Amino acid sequence: MRAAGGKVRRRLRALEPSWIREVFPAIANSAVVEAWQEQGPQQVFRISPWLTRLVTAWSLLAFFATDFPVRAATLYWGGTSDLLWTSPANWTTASVPTINDTATFSLSTATSGTLSAGTSVLALNFIGSGTTTLIGGASPVTLTIGTSGTGSITMGASAGTVTIGSSGVAAVNIQMGTVGSFVNQSSAALKLMNNVTSPNYALTLGGNGTGLSSISGTLNLGTGLLTKTGTGTWLLNGGSTNTVGGLAINGGSLVLDFANMTTASNLINSGTALSLSGGVLFLKGKTAAITSQTLGAVTVNPGGAAILLSGGTTTLALGSLLSSSGGSLAALGSGVGAGLLLGGTALTSGTITTTSGSISGIYGPRVVYFDGTNYSFATATTATGGTLRGSTSTPLTTSNGATTLNGSLASGSLLTLASGTFVNSLKLSSGGTVVLSAGSLNLTTGGILIEGAG
Repeated sequence: MRAAGGKVRRRLRALEPSWIREVFPAIANSAVVEAWQEQGPQQVFRISPWLTRLVTAWSLLAFFATDFPVRAATLYWGGTSDLLWTSPANWTTASVPTINDTATFSLSTATSGTLSAGTSVLALNFIGSGTTTLIGGASPVTLTIGTSGTGSITMGASAGTVTIGSSGVAAVNIQMGTVGSFVNQSSAALKLMNNVTSPNYALTLGGNGTGLSSISGTLNLGTGLLTKTGTGTWLLNGGSTNTVGGLAINGGSLVLDFANMTTASNLINSGTALSLSGGVLFLKGKTAAITSQTLGAVTVNPGGAAILLSGGTTTLALGSLLSSSGGSLAALGSGVGAGLLLGGTALTSGTITTTSGSISGIYGPRVVYFDGTNYSFATATTATGGTLRGSTSTPLTTSNGATTLNGSLASGSLLTLASGTFVNSLKLSSGGTVVLSAGSLNLTTGGILIEGAG
Protein backbone atom coordinates (compact mmCIF):
# COMPACT_ATOMS: atom_id res chain seq x y z
CA MET A 1 0.00 0.00 0.00
CA ARG A 2 2.97 2.34 0.50
CA ALA A 3 3.64 2.19 -3.25
CA ALA A 4 -0.01 2.90 -3.94
CA GLY A 5 0.10 5.89 -1.58
CA GLY A 6 3.06 7.28 -3.50
CA LYS A 7 1.10 7.00 -6.71
CA VAL A 8 -1.83 8.82 -5.09
CA ARG A 9 0.39 11.72 -4.01
CA ARG A 10 1.94 12.00 -7.48
CA ARG A 11 -1.49 11.99 -9.12
CA LEU A 12 -2.79 14.66 -6.69
CA ARG A 13 0.09 16.99 -7.48
CA ALA A 14 -0.73 16.62 -11.18
CA LEU A 15 -4.39 17.55 -10.80
CA GLU A 16 -5.63 20.90 -12.16
CA PRO A 17 -8.90 22.78 -11.59
CA SER A 18 -9.81 22.16 -15.24
CA TRP A 19 -9.99 18.46 -14.43
CA ILE A 20 -12.53 19.13 -11.70
CA ARG A 21 -14.63 21.26 -14.06
CA GLU A 22 -14.67 18.52 -16.74
CA VAL A 23 -15.56 15.67 -14.38
CA PHE A 24 -17.80 17.60 -11.99
CA PRO A 25 -19.36 20.55 -13.86
CA ALA A 26 -21.77 21.15 -11.00
CA ILE A 27 -18.95 22.40 -8.76
CA ALA A 28 -17.12 24.35 -11.43
CA ASN A 29 -17.78 27.67 -9.62
CA SER A 30 -17.82 26.33 -6.09
CA ALA A 31 -15.53 26.98 -3.16
CA VAL A 32 -13.63 23.83 -4.09
CA VAL A 33 -12.24 25.40 -7.26
CA GLU A 34 -11.60 28.73 -5.52
CA ALA A 35 -9.67 27.02 -2.73
CA TRP A 36 -7.62 25.11 -5.33
CA GLN A 37 -6.66 28.26 -7.19
CA GLU A 38 -5.87 30.32 -4.08
CA GLN A 39 -4.39 27.83 -1.62
CA GLY A 40 -3.51 24.68 -3.61
CA PRO A 41 -4.79 21.09 -3.56
CA GLN A 42 -4.06 20.50 0.15
CA GLN A 43 -6.73 23.01 1.16
CA VAL A 44 -9.23 21.43 -1.27
CA PHE A 45 -8.78 17.99 0.23
CA ARG A 46 -9.00 19.44 3.78
CA ILE A 47 -12.39 21.04 3.10
CA SER A 48 -13.67 18.23 0.83
CA PRO A 49 -12.97 14.75 2.30
CA TRP A 50 -15.22 13.07 -0.29
CA LEU A 51 -12.95 14.33 -3.10
CA THR A 52 -9.96 12.90 -1.23
CA ARG A 53 -11.61 9.48 -1.08
CA LEU A 54 -12.60 9.67 -4.77
CA VAL A 55 -9.11 10.45 -6.02
CA THR A 56 -7.56 7.81 -3.76
CA ALA A 57 -9.91 5.13 -5.10
CA TRP A 58 -9.24 6.22 -8.69
CA SER A 59 -5.47 5.98 -8.18
CA LEU A 60 -5.71 2.55 -6.57
CA LEU A 61 -7.79 1.26 -9.47
CA ALA A 62 -5.23 2.55 -11.95
CA PHE A 63 -2.44 0.95 -9.92
CA PHE A 64 -3.97 -2.51 -9.88
CA ALA A 65 -5.04 -2.32 -13.52
CA THR A 66 -1.54 -1.56 -14.78
CA ASP A 67 0.66 -3.45 -12.33
CA PHE A 68 -1.08 -6.84 -12.44
CA PRO A 69 -1.59 -8.14 -16.03
CA VAL A 70 -3.53 -11.31 -16.76
CA ARG A 71 -1.19 -14.28 -16.94
CA ALA A 72 -1.51 -17.14 -19.42
CA ALA A 73 -2.02 -20.70 -18.21
CA THR A 74 -1.76 -24.21 -19.66
CA LEU A 75 -4.96 -26.15 -19.02
CA TYR A 76 -5.42 -29.89 -19.63
CA TRP A 77 -8.49 -31.58 -21.05
CA GLY A 78 -9.84 -34.50 -19.04
CA GLY A 79 -13.14 -35.00 -20.84
CA THR A 80 -14.67 -36.85 -17.89
CA SER A 81 -17.95 -34.95 -17.70
CA ASP A 82 -20.36 -34.07 -20.51
CA LEU A 83 -17.68 -33.43 -23.19
CA LEU A 84 -18.70 -29.77 -23.42
CA TRP A 85 -15.75 -27.38 -23.76
CA THR A 86 -17.47 -24.92 -21.42
CA SER A 87 -17.87 -27.39 -18.53
CA PRO A 88 -15.15 -26.82 -15.88
CA ALA A 89 -15.42 -30.49 -14.87
CA ASN A 90 -13.93 -31.49 -18.24
CA TRP A 91 -10.67 -29.69 -17.42
CA THR A 92 -8.24 -31.10 -14.87
CA THR A 93 -7.86 -27.68 -13.26
CA ALA A 94 -11.65 -27.13 -13.20
CA SER A 95 -11.08 -23.96 -15.20
CA VAL A 96 -12.21 -23.39 -18.79
CA PRO A 97 -9.45 -21.95 -21.05
CA THR A 98 -9.72 -18.35 -22.18
CA ILE A 99 -8.00 -16.34 -24.90
CA ASN A 100 -4.77 -16.13 -22.85
CA ASP A 101 -4.52 -19.88 -22.21
CA THR A 102 -3.15 -22.94 -23.99
CA ALA A 103 -5.55 -25.87 -24.15
CA THR A 104 -3.60 -29.14 -24.05
CA PHE A 105 -4.89 -32.60 -24.96
CA SER A 106 -2.72 -35.37 -23.50
CA LEU A 107 -5.01 -38.40 -23.25
CA SER A 108 -3.89 -41.78 -24.54
CA THR A 109 -7.48 -42.78 -25.30
CA ALA A 110 -9.87 -41.35 -27.88
CA THR A 111 -11.69 -38.20 -26.82
CA SER A 112 -13.99 -35.59 -28.26
CA GLY A 113 -15.21 -32.18 -27.25
CA THR A 114 -18.06 -29.92 -28.30
CA LEU A 115 -17.23 -26.23 -28.67
CA SER A 116 -19.66 -23.41 -28.11
CA ALA A 117 -19.95 -20.03 -29.81
CA GLY A 118 -17.27 -17.59 -28.72
CA THR A 119 -14.63 -20.18 -27.77
CA SER A 120 -11.20 -18.50 -27.63
CA VAL A 121 -7.71 -19.75 -26.74
CA LEU A 122 -4.14 -18.66 -27.25
CA ALA A 123 -3.10 -22.09 -28.57
CA LEU A 124 -4.13 -25.72 -28.98
CA ASN A 125 -1.54 -28.34 -28.11
CA PHE A 126 -2.06 -32.05 -28.86
CA ILE A 127 0.44 -34.42 -27.24
CA GLY A 128 -1.61 -37.51 -26.32
CA SER A 129 -1.60 -40.65 -28.48
CA GLY A 130 -5.40 -40.91 -28.45
CA THR A 131 -7.41 -39.47 -31.33
CA THR A 132 -9.01 -36.11 -30.63
CA THR A 133 -12.10 -34.66 -32.30
CA LEU A 134 -13.38 -31.13 -31.67
CA ILE A 135 -16.72 -30.21 -33.23
CA GLY A 136 -19.36 -27.51 -33.08
CA GLY A 137 -22.83 -28.06 -31.73
CA ALA A 138 -26.13 -27.96 -33.56
CA SER A 139 -24.75 -25.16 -35.74
CA PRO A 140 -21.29 -23.99 -36.87
CA VAL A 141 -19.13 -22.20 -34.29
CA THR A 142 -16.06 -19.99 -34.51
CA LEU A 143 -12.88 -20.86 -32.62
CA THR A 144 -10.63 -17.84 -32.11
CA ILE A 145 -6.92 -18.57 -31.66
CA GLY A 146 -4.56 -15.89 -30.34
CA THR A 147 -4.83 -12.15 -29.83
CA SER A 148 -1.14 -11.29 -29.49
CA GLY A 149 2.20 -12.93 -30.16
CA THR A 150 1.65 -16.13 -32.15
CA GLY A 151 -1.51 -18.22 -32.02
CA SER A 152 -0.92 -21.87 -32.81
CA ILE A 153 -2.19 -25.40 -33.30
CA THR A 154 0.55 -27.94 -32.59
CA MET A 155 0.69 -31.73 -32.77
CA GLY A 156 3.55 -33.35 -30.89
CA ALA A 157 5.54 -36.30 -32.20
CA SER A 158 3.38 -38.88 -30.36
CA ALA A 159 0.00 -37.29 -30.99
CA GLY A 160 -2.87 -39.30 -32.43
CA THR A 161 -5.10 -38.10 -35.27
CA VAL A 162 -6.67 -34.69 -34.63
CA THR A 163 -9.86 -33.53 -36.34
CA ILE A 164 -11.22 -30.03 -35.81
CA GLY A 165 -14.63 -29.35 -37.33
CA SER A 166 -17.02 -31.36 -39.43
CA SER A 167 -18.31 -31.57 -42.97
CA GLY A 168 -21.84 -31.23 -41.55
CA VAL A 169 -23.60 -28.71 -39.30
CA ALA A 170 -21.09 -29.17 -36.47
CA ALA A 171 -18.47 -27.11 -38.31
CA VAL A 172 -15.68 -25.27 -36.50
CA ASN A 173 -14.40 -22.21 -38.35
CA ILE A 174 -11.02 -21.04 -37.11
CA GLN A 175 -10.41 -17.31 -36.70
CA MET A 176 -6.79 -16.28 -36.16
CA GLY A 177 -6.50 -13.15 -34.03
CA THR A 178 -2.79 -12.74 -34.69
CA VAL A 179 0.14 -14.21 -36.65
CA GLY A 180 -0.31 -17.98 -36.53
CA SER A 181 1.28 -21.35 -37.07
CA PHE A 182 -0.15 -24.84 -37.59
CA VAL A 183 2.49 -27.51 -36.93
CA ASN A 184 2.32 -31.30 -37.25
CA GLN A 185 5.28 -33.27 -35.86
CA SER A 186 3.36 -36.56 -35.76
CA SER A 187 2.88 -39.55 -38.06
CA ALA A 188 -0.87 -39.05 -37.61
CA ALA A 189 -3.11 -36.69 -39.57
CA LEU A 190 -4.16 -33.17 -38.65
CA LYS A 191 -7.53 -32.38 -40.25
CA LEU A 192 -8.90 -28.85 -40.23
CA MET A 193 -12.29 -29.47 -41.81
CA ASN A 194 -13.67 -25.97 -42.17
CA ASN A 195 -12.71 -22.37 -42.93
CA VAL A 196 -9.59 -20.69 -41.59
CA THR A 197 -9.58 -16.89 -41.53
CA SER A 198 -6.67 -14.70 -40.53
CA PRO A 199 -7.42 -11.11 -41.61
CA ASN A 200 -4.13 -9.82 -43.01
CA TYR A 201 -2.04 -11.93 -40.61
CA ALA A 202 0.68 -14.30 -41.80
CA LEU A 203 0.21 -18.04 -41.31
CA THR A 204 2.87 -20.77 -41.30
CA LEU A 205 2.07 -24.39 -42.12
CA GLY A 206 4.90 -26.44 -40.66
CA GLY A 207 6.11 -29.61 -39.01
CA ASN A 208 8.41 -32.52 -39.78
CA GLY A 209 5.88 -35.28 -39.19
CA THR A 210 4.91 -37.81 -41.85
CA GLY A 211 1.18 -37.46 -41.15
CA LEU A 212 -0.83 -35.61 -43.79
CA SER A 213 -2.15 -32.24 -42.64
CA SER A 214 -5.07 -30.63 -44.45
CA ILE A 215 -7.35 -27.60 -44.62
CA SER A 216 -10.59 -28.67 -46.28
CA GLY A 217 -12.43 -25.38 -45.97
CA THR A 218 -11.49 -22.01 -47.43
CA LEU A 219 -8.31 -20.30 -46.25
CA ASN A 220 -8.50 -16.49 -46.23
CA LEU A 221 -5.43 -14.57 -45.07
CA GLY A 222 -6.25 -11.36 -46.91
CA THR A 223 -2.85 -9.74 -47.46
CA GLY A 224 -1.14 -12.15 -45.06
CA LEU A 225 1.69 -14.38 -46.30
CA LEU A 226 1.22 -18.16 -46.36
CA THR A 227 4.50 -19.97 -45.64
CA LYS A 228 5.21 -23.72 -45.82
CA THR A 229 8.10 -24.91 -43.63
CA GLY A 230 9.42 -28.23 -42.35
CA THR A 231 9.61 -31.55 -44.20
CA GLY A 232 5.96 -32.51 -43.80
CA THR A 233 3.08 -32.27 -46.29
CA TRP A 234 0.13 -29.87 -46.13
CA LEU A 235 -2.91 -30.22 -48.37
CA LEU A 236 -5.36 -27.51 -49.43
CA ASN A 237 -8.44 -29.21 -50.87
CA GLY A 238 -11.37 -26.88 -50.30
CA GLY A 239 -14.07 -26.16 -52.83
CA SER A 240 -13.33 -22.48 -53.43
CA THR A 241 -10.41 -20.12 -53.95
CA ASN A 242 -8.02 -19.57 -51.04
CA THR A 243 -6.87 -15.98 -50.61
CA VAL A 244 -3.32 -15.17 -49.53
CA GLY A 245 -1.08 -12.13 -49.86
CA GLY A 246 1.85 -14.23 -51.04
CA LEU A 247 3.04 -17.83 -51.05
CA ALA A 248 6.43 -19.01 -49.76
CA ILE A 249 7.56 -22.66 -49.98
CA ASN A 250 10.57 -23.19 -47.72
CA GLY A 251 10.41 -26.95 -47.20
CA GLY A 252 8.32 -30.08 -47.50
CA SER A 253 5.31 -30.17 -49.83
CA LEU A 254 2.29 -27.95 -50.31
CA VAL A 255 -0.36 -29.77 -52.35
CA LEU A 256 -3.11 -27.87 -54.15
CA ASP A 257 -5.82 -30.47 -54.75
CA PHE A 258 -8.58 -29.24 -57.10
CA ALA A 259 -10.80 -32.33 -56.67
CA ASN A 260 -13.51 -30.54 -54.67
CA MET A 261 -13.80 -27.45 -56.87
CA THR A 262 -16.86 -27.25 -59.12
CA THR A 263 -14.80 -25.27 -61.62
CA ALA A 264 -11.19 -26.32 -61.20
CA SER A 265 -9.61 -22.88 -61.53
CA ASN A 266 -7.31 -20.99 -59.14
CA LEU A 267 -7.31 -22.79 -55.83
CA ILE A 268 -4.93 -19.97 -54.82
CA ASN A 269 -6.01 -16.45 -55.79
CA SER A 270 -4.80 -15.54 -59.28
CA GLY A 271 -1.56 -13.59 -59.56
CA THR A 272 -0.17 -14.57 -56.15
CA ALA A 273 3.60 -14.11 -55.97
CA LEU A 274 5.50 -17.33 -55.25
CA SER A 275 8.81 -17.60 -53.40
CA LEU A 276 10.70 -20.92 -53.45
CA SER A 277 13.43 -21.72 -50.94
CA GLY A 278 13.13 -25.50 -50.90
CA GLY A 279 10.34 -28.06 -51.00
CA VAL A 280 7.65 -28.77 -53.56
CA LEU A 281 4.55 -26.99 -54.82
CA PHE A 282 2.39 -29.81 -56.16
CA LEU A 283 -0.73 -29.17 -58.27
CA LYS A 284 -3.10 -32.13 -58.30
CA GLY A 285 -5.61 -31.57 -61.09
CA LYS A 286 -9.24 -32.61 -61.01
CA THR A 287 -9.82 -35.97 -62.66
CA ALA A 288 -11.45 -35.81 -66.10
CA ALA A 289 -11.53 -32.02 -65.99
CA ILE A 290 -9.49 -29.06 -67.15
CA THR A 291 -7.56 -27.59 -64.22
CA SER A 292 -5.86 -24.19 -64.27
CA GLN A 293 -3.88 -22.09 -61.82
CA THR A 294 -2.34 -18.66 -62.41
CA LEU A 295 0.44 -17.37 -60.17
CA GLY A 296 2.49 -14.19 -60.27
CA ALA A 297 6.24 -13.70 -60.28
CA VAL A 298 8.28 -16.71 -59.11
CA THR A 299 11.44 -16.02 -57.10
CA VAL A 300 13.85 -18.91 -56.55
CA ASN A 301 16.00 -18.60 -53.42
CA PRO A 302 18.72 -20.85 -51.92
CA GLY A 303 17.47 -24.32 -51.06
CA GLY A 304 16.32 -26.11 -54.22
CA ALA A 305 12.63 -26.50 -55.06
CA ALA A 306 10.14 -28.10 -57.43
CA ILE A 307 6.82 -27.30 -59.07
CA LEU A 308 5.04 -30.52 -60.11
CA LEU A 309 1.74 -31.27 -61.85
CA SER A 310 -0.38 -34.40 -62.04
CA GLY A 311 -3.92 -35.54 -62.78
CA GLY A 312 -6.30 -34.44 -65.52
CA THR A 313 -5.39 -31.69 -67.95
CA THR A 314 -3.55 -29.20 -65.77
CA THR A 315 -2.25 -25.80 -66.82
CA LEU A 316 -0.07 -23.63 -64.58
CA ALA A 317 0.63 -20.07 -65.67
CA LEU A 318 3.61 -18.40 -64.00
CA GLY A 319 4.71 -14.81 -64.13
CA SER A 320 8.39 -14.01 -64.46
CA LEU A 321 11.06 -16.44 -63.25
CA LEU A 322 13.48 -14.58 -61.00
CA SER A 323 16.61 -15.38 -59.00
CA SER A 324 17.08 -13.80 -55.59
CA SER A 325 20.71 -13.09 -56.46
CA GLY A 326 19.83 -11.53 -59.81
CA GLY A 327 21.89 -14.11 -61.68
CA SER A 328 21.28 -17.63 -62.89
CA LEU A 329 19.32 -20.07 -60.77
CA ALA A 330 21.31 -22.47 -58.62
CA ALA A 331 21.62 -26.25 -58.85
CA LEU A 332 18.69 -28.54 -58.19
CA GLY A 333 19.17 -30.77 -55.17
CA SER A 334 22.55 -29.31 -54.28
CA GLY A 335 21.38 -27.82 -51.00
CA VAL A 336 23.35 -24.70 -51.93
CA GLY A 337 21.94 -21.85 -53.92
CA ALA A 338 18.56 -22.09 -55.58
CA GLY A 339 17.09 -24.78 -57.77
CA LEU A 340 13.81 -25.30 -59.48
CA LEU A 341 12.33 -28.47 -60.96
CA LEU A 342 9.38 -27.93 -63.27
CA GLY A 343 7.12 -30.63 -64.63
CA GLY A 344 5.28 -33.68 -63.41
CA THR A 345 3.76 -36.99 -64.40
CA ALA A 346 0.94 -35.69 -66.59
CA LEU A 347 2.56 -33.13 -68.81
CA THR A 348 1.51 -34.96 -71.94
CA SER A 349 -1.85 -33.29 -71.26
CA GLY A 350 -0.78 -30.37 -69.08
CA THR A 351 1.33 -27.25 -69.49
CA ILE A 352 3.33 -24.69 -67.54
CA THR A 353 3.73 -21.22 -68.99
CA THR A 354 5.80 -18.18 -68.03
CA THR A 355 6.20 -14.58 -69.09
CA SER A 356 10.00 -14.79 -68.84
CA GLY A 357 12.17 -15.40 -71.87
CA SER A 358 15.08 -17.84 -71.74
CA ILE A 359 18.74 -17.00 -72.18
CA SER A 360 20.81 -18.97 -74.70
CA GLY A 361 17.95 -21.41 -75.17
CA ILE A 362 17.49 -22.34 -71.45
CA TYR A 363 16.54 -20.69 -68.15
CA GLY A 364 20.06 -20.74 -66.84
CA PRO A 365 21.84 -23.82 -65.50
CA ARG A 366 19.50 -24.53 -62.65
CA VAL A 367 15.93 -24.68 -63.88
CA VAL A 368 15.07 -28.25 -64.85
CA TYR A 369 12.01 -29.55 -66.68
CA PHE A 370 10.58 -33.06 -66.17
CA ASP A 371 8.10 -34.47 -68.70
CA GLY A 372 7.31 -37.63 -66.75
CA THR A 373 10.19 -39.54 -68.32
CA ASN A 374 13.17 -37.29 -69.00
CA TYR A 375 14.89 -34.40 -67.26
CA SER A 376 16.16 -31.50 -69.35
CA PHE A 377 17.16 -27.90 -68.88
CA ALA A 378 13.98 -25.84 -69.12
CA THR A 379 13.24 -23.56 -72.01
CA ALA A 380 10.19 -21.86 -73.49
CA THR A 381 8.51 -21.93 -76.86
CA THR A 382 9.56 -18.32 -77.60
CA ALA A 383 12.38 -16.01 -76.65
CA THR A 384 9.95 -13.91 -74.61
CA GLY A 385 8.31 -16.75 -72.71
CA GLY A 386 5.43 -19.06 -73.46
CA THR A 387 4.99 -22.75 -72.69
CA LEU A 388 7.81 -24.37 -70.75
CA ARG A 389 9.37 -27.54 -72.09
CA GLY A 390 12.60 -29.45 -72.08
CA SER A 391 15.37 -27.93 -74.15
CA THR A 392 16.80 -29.64 -77.22
CA SER A 393 20.49 -30.43 -76.97
CA THR A 394 23.02 -31.34 -79.66
CA PRO A 395 24.86 -34.66 -79.12
CA LEU A 396 28.63 -34.26 -78.77
CA THR A 397 30.23 -37.06 -80.77
CA THR A 398 33.71 -35.99 -81.89
CA SER A 399 36.82 -36.63 -79.91
CA ASN A 400 37.27 -32.95 -79.21
CA GLY A 401 33.61 -32.21 -78.70
CA ALA A 402 31.82 -29.50 -80.61
CA THR A 403 31.03 -25.86 -80.16
CA THR A 404 27.27 -25.81 -79.74
CA LEU A 405 24.68 -23.99 -77.72
CA ASN A 406 23.49 -26.88 -75.51
CA GLY A 407 25.26 -30.21 -75.79
CA SER A 408 24.53 -33.71 -74.56
CA LEU A 409 26.20 -37.08 -74.10
CA ALA A 410 24.02 -40.17 -74.41
CA SER A 411 24.42 -43.35 -72.40
CA GLY A 412 27.60 -45.19 -73.38
CA SER A 413 29.18 -42.19 -75.11
CA LEU A 414 32.77 -41.17 -74.52
CA LEU A 415 34.06 -37.66 -75.10
CA THR A 416 37.78 -36.96 -74.84
CA LEU A 417 38.77 -33.31 -74.71
CA ALA A 418 42.23 -32.66 -76.12
CA SER A 419 41.60 -28.96 -76.47
CA GLY A 420 39.10 -26.45 -75.18
CA THR A 421 35.46 -27.13 -75.87
CA PHE A 422 32.85 -24.43 -75.42
CA VAL A 423 29.20 -25.28 -74.75
CA ASN A 424 26.42 -23.39 -73.06
CA SER A 425 25.24 -26.45 -71.11
CA LEU A 426 25.89 -30.19 -71.03
CA LYS A 427 23.40 -32.97 -70.28
CA LEU A 428 24.85 -36.34 -69.30
CA SER A 429 22.59 -39.37 -69.55
CA SER A 430 23.31 -42.47 -67.48
CA GLY A 431 26.64 -43.95 -68.52
CA GLY A 432 27.88 -40.91 -70.45
CA THR A 433 31.53 -40.10 -69.80
CA VAL A 434 33.69 -37.02 -70.26
CA VAL A 435 37.45 -37.52 -70.10
CA LEU A 436 39.53 -34.42 -69.54
CA SER A 437 43.08 -34.90 -70.72
CA ALA A 438 44.98 -31.76 -71.61
CA GLY A 439 41.84 -29.99 -72.65
CA SER A 440 39.05 -28.19 -70.86
CA LEU A 441 35.30 -27.97 -70.95
CA ASN A 442 34.07 -24.41 -70.88
CA LEU A 443 30.49 -23.67 -69.91
CA THR A 444 29.28 -20.23 -70.92
CA THR A 445 25.98 -19.40 -69.20
CA GLY A 446 24.71 -22.95 -68.57
CA GLY A 447 25.64 -25.89 -66.37
CA ILE A 448 25.84 -29.68 -66.22
CA LEU A 449 22.73 -31.84 -65.78
CA ILE A 450 23.27 -35.49 -64.85
CA GLU A 451 20.24 -37.70 -65.54
CA GLY A 452 20.07 -41.11 -63.88
CA ALA A 453 22.92 -43.04 -62.31
CA GLY A 454 26.31 -43.11 -63.93
